[in-house]
Amino acid sequence: MNSEKGRHLHPKVQALADLVTQIAEAEIEKVKKDPATWFSKILVFNKLISGTAPHLRAVLTSRLDPLFDHALEEHIAARGWPSREKLAPELRKYIVEALADSKTSLSAGKGSACAIPAGFTHDDFRSYHGHHFIDAYRGTLVQRPEQALFLFHCVRTAPGPASSDLRRWVREYLVQPLEEALRKIIDDYLDDTPRHERRRMSSSKWLSASA
Repeated sequence: MNSEKGRHLHPKVQALADLVTQIAEAEIEKVKKDPATWFSKILVFNKLISGTAPHLRAVLTSRLDPLFDHALEEHIAARGWPSREKLAPELRKYIVEALADSKTSLSAGKGSACAIPAGFTHDDFRSYHGHHFIDAYRGTLVQRPEQALFLFHCVRTAPGPASSDLRRWVREYLVQPLEEALRKIIDDYLDDTPRHERRRMSSSKWLSASA
């Protein structure tokens, strides 16, 4: 299993890479045999010894990416979907559309409360103070179609490759849960409108939409 380059790896890195590769191969076979299952074993490597983490990440990436890329291509072909090269940009377009809709929806109901305050000091938010919450997540979500497992999940769970199906899948699977989570954060921490007033406004909006 060791390549000429692999023989120069630290024995612990080599052993860990071999183990993770074997687990990934077993997970792929499991999903092939039973499409109702998913990749349930998730390995998280966090805060490894300084200097080792980037190298280990690179080794694991070089091992795992080809495995999942190949599994994705096989699954796309088996289901008769468009190629990865066509599917990824289409999904990216629908993600951008759905995020714009969510941004408009949140802004309509929450106004200035949608802006990330300076008090949010987490690294993910520091460069977005004063910007809309959706903006802080846009880059990450737009990059999701580059990930083989994301595309794999789409091909397995979306109703089909039609544009209407993909638009709905992006909205329901990816963007709507984010919008709901952000709405809760804004409600709980940033919107100083009294709760009874929020309920009244929400009821009025629902009645208007139903008319």
